[in-house]
Amino acid sequence: MTNQLLLTPKTQQKISPRLIQGLQVLALPIDDLGAFVNECICNNPLLENDRTNEEPEELLCKMSADPNEVSDRLFSSRHTADFEEKITDTLKYAGEVPETETLRGFLHLQLTLCCYSKIQKLIGEEIINNIDDNGYFCGELCEIAYQYGQSRDSVETILRRIQSFSPAGIGAASLEECLLHQVSPDLPDRGLIEALISRELTDLAAGKYSRLSNKYGVSKHRIQNAVNCIRKLNPRPGLRFCQNTLINYTIPDVVVRRGAGRHFDVSVNDRFIQKLSVNAYYSCLADNPRTSGIDREYIIKRQYEAKTLIGQLRMRYFTLQKVALCIVHHQMPFFELGPSNIKPLTMKQVASEIGIHISTVSRAVSQKYVDTPWGVYALKDFFPSSLKQPSKPTITSNQIKLLIRQIIDHENPNDPLSDHEIMCQIMDRDVIVSRRTVAKYRKMMGIEGQNMRRHFSD
Repeated sequence: MTNQLLLTPKTQQKISPRLIQGLQVLALPIDDLGAFVNECICNNPLLENDRTNEEPEELLCKMSADPNEVSDRLFSSRHTADFEEKITDTLKYAGEVPETETLRGFLHLQLTLCCYSKIQKLIGEEIINNIDDNGYFCGELCEIAYQYGQSRDSVETILRRIQSFSPAGIGAASLEECLLHQVSPDLPDRGLIEALISRELTDLAAGKYSRLSNKYGVSKHRIQNAVNCIRKLNPRPGLRFCQNTLINYTIPDVVVRRGAGRHFDVSVNDRFIQKLSVNAYYSCLADNPRTSGIDREYIIKRQYEAKTLIGQLRMRYFTLQKVALCIVHHQMPFFELGPSNIKPLTMKQVASEIGIHISTVSRAVSQKYVDTPWGVYALKDFFPSSLKQPSKPTITSNQIKLLIRQIIDHENPNDPLSDHEIMCQIMDRDVIVSRRTVAKYRKMMGIEGQNMRRHFSD
């Protein structure tokens, strides 16, 4: 047997970079799409935003007779992004945040109002620097005392003073201590509340009110009132100062509004298609004999990239519009009557109807929202999972969740229903569902179990 090198022809599919970018543009929600387009504008001098192009003849007349000016302008455009990136890396700029709007800044401000000596303020600042974003003290008093040559008791005294600062519960070393610092001395059952916080948080979380009632010799109603007071306390008092907890507003990609009769108007956000254009000034440079070969090659390449991006944005618009129109057609009961009337629908059905691949439908609805007469919904909400019923119409998971919500809303608060009893009531309505499914959907909706929903009367 001899070793031989053989050439075997075969076909292989490859996705071009242009197609990959087109799929990425389709999958981007409107917020991320804006950032992506702005980045493209910064990197491509031929791509401009919301400008009126002048006539090419006028632009040619305005061109400088100096051929170096053209090269300088293009050179500047090519290297602007790299220059900004180098400046950012060098300065490590992270943005300026007012000091008093942070947790530590707020605590430092309160510390300055205390009549402390210089060494005491230094210790106080060290303690504050050891408080995490949740508001808990995570340092060691002995180490701070050794660092500043003070006794542990004196450092602990300063910590106790900081724990009296606003917000209440700040500087605690544990959850129990944090909650105890927030208990008002004016509460009538303060002693019971403090005892439950100190020793019974595990049983409270499990809803073992009967056991706690027998242990402390009080009624279940008093235990429940104490639990209601504990639930009003903040287990993470420092989180409200965290810079990451900013409110993000959802910008819908699609808007559906009721028209005349049963007609609904579907509009897709197309602000980027309307505003983007190819800069005519640079486009004319490619045909100018004074432009060098390197600059002409660069202009042609950037012009192709700009036209490609604009074409991809148009394709995104038309694809999203087709998908939205198809969804409105199939989910007409939802738009006419409300969320409880949403029907089973699959992406395969939509893809087959409008003649695109199912993966394209998935990208088109991913992370995108639609503004409807009933509120803002994710496009994926219109493709609910469904349960097949023997010899009965298919029912969606949303409809089952609505049934569970309705049953729990009408239950006796003193004797709440178990998951098995909820299952039986749903099956009485000719819907076949398991107890495990009821428990799964109840937890998904944030509804507590039977014991935690129970209310005790006097």
